[in-house]
Amino acid sequence: MGLFFGRGKKSQREEEPVEEVAEAATESNAGLDDSTLLLGVEDARESHRLTLLLESIAEVTSTIDHDRLLVNIVDKSIETTQAERGLLLLKGESGELEVRVARTSEKKDLPADSRYSTHVVNQVSSTRRPVRTMVRSDAEALDLSRSVYDLKLRAVMCTALTVGDDLLGVLLVDSRAATREFSRSDLAFFDALSRQIAIAITNARLVRDSLEKTRLEQSLRIAGQIQRGLLPTAAPSIPGYDLYGWCEPAEEASGDTYDFIALPDGRWALVIGDVSGHGIGPALLTSTARASLRSYLRVCRDLSSVITWLNQDLCTASSDEHFMTMFAAVFDPESGRIEFVNAGHPAPLLMRADGRVEELAATGFMLGVIDSATYETGVPVVLEPGDLLFCLTDGIPESRVSDEELFGMERVKGVLRQCAGHSAKAALEAVVGAVRTTSTKVDDDLTAVALRRAAARR
Repeated sequence: MGLFFGRGKKSQREEEPVEEVAEAATESNAGLDDSTLLLGVEDARESHRLTLLLESIAEVTSTIDHDRLLVNIVDKSIETTQAERGLLLLKGESGELEVRVARTSEKKDLPADSRYSTHVVNQVSSTRRPVRTMVRSDAEALDLSRSVYDLKLRAVMCTALTVGDDLLGVLLVDSRAATREFSRSDLAFFDALSRQIAIAITNARLVRDSLEKTRLEQSLRIAGQIQRGLLPTAAPSIPGYDLYGWCEPAEEASGDTYDFIALPDGRWALVIGDVSGHGIGPALLTSTARASLRSYLRVCRDLSSVITWLNQDLCTASSDEHFMTMFAAVFDPESGRIEFVNAGHPAPLLMRADGRVEELAATGFMLGVIDSATYETGVPVVLEPGDLLFCLTDGIPESRVSDEELFGMERVKGVLRQCAGHSAKAALEAVVGAVRTTSTKVDDDLTAVALRRAAARR
């Protein structure tokens, strides 16, 4: 629980005197030995105080619900100090102290904008030393701070909540009752309780973050399972062609996708895409794109119109931080003719049977960014017998061979040339194997699709 029974070397915080907020109104805690005060148990009063401290610590530290813990902390602080009200201020995202809980001795909430002695709070947060003060007159109140005078407070006590060198916030109790003057013993008690409170807050935050992480991981696993279920379970069998697709996400949920779509006129669509980022957001966007694309391709023969409509959908569905690159091709098995749109995607490689490699460059901007963008098809190509079309996402060429060097497209081309005459699966696995063997770091999704037209029989 953080208490050490017995004498020993005191911490720096214990040796430092209480900050004097106003000379006439504040009594210093210099020279006070906390161990003697709290642990000596020299009379029944101090014995009762020690018991109360231990019970308070046990009650506070037994709560792991973060929001409930904060309320319990303030209620217990008011109860143990017999104050009229208490306020807990914690550091917000901006680093400034913000009132998180304000309560009365009747355990009722006060408005978050309740006034308090900002001067005392600022002193405690800057020096990390506890403060108590007794305001005996309006003149002393004005010397202390205007807020104390306006509130007509009489007794104020405040202590910092720290863990190591980190300031979590401050805890303040005050009272307007002139008969209730906080003593040095009260302040030492309050300060000792605050140390355990700081630990309890830290532990509750760790538990909350752990639970949130577990929930997020579970959500990612579910999203990943759903996403993998949407990918083709196997490549379709197309006479005269060899087709293969593969995806390995960097996390549970991927921003990469690919698809094979049979069209009503006997042609086939081959699609590969990559949404920026990782996690649930990109995974949802890939699913949206896949569903829209399938619907449009079944009712429209014009690929450029389909991708233009898809871009408009994604501009509506995606946030400013996400965009999608995509290569979509429609090929005719009879002729081998391929029409394509490359929306900002890494150039697919068309390796001819004689080893020559052509790149199918981008024909338009990435998707989901400019809703008025239109997309045109590139110059059609023909997949001749023995040719291989290899499509990939940027995770493959951008895998790192070293801190200064990427795997690169030239290495991809080199591997493909060594796979002349191999099946689509064999060529794809050769590229992936080279990435895994050569690269020192792969931190992106890896996805590839290979389409090979069977060589002519001699």
